[in-house]
Amino acid sequence: MNTVKLASNGHVKLQEDCIRHLGLSIGDEMVVTKLLDGSLRLSKAVNLSTSPVVENKTKKTWRDFAGCLHDKTEVRLSIEELEEAIANSATKASLQGLN
Repeated sequence: MNTVKLASNGHVKLQEDCIRHLGLSIGDEMVVTKLLDGSLRLSKAVNLSTSPVVENKTKKTWRDFAGCLHDKTEVRLSIEELEEAIANSATKASLQGLN
């Protein structure tokens, strides 16, 4: 864990390993997010105008999205099998709620 000091001008200096971890370069913008527990999350800002996601304007399907997910289990389910599993889980959960 790293600690930083707040300077009189309100600036905070990050240690080099933190800068590398975020992939920051001089002039990069960062996003500070206020979390409910009172802490802050600091992350590198994403420039949407140069993001590869924005540049690729071809329409994608849910199957394209599912194909990009890393499969650690080697389990392959069809849409029908997924829908059946979801329905079975919902039924089981509702029956447990009645007990």
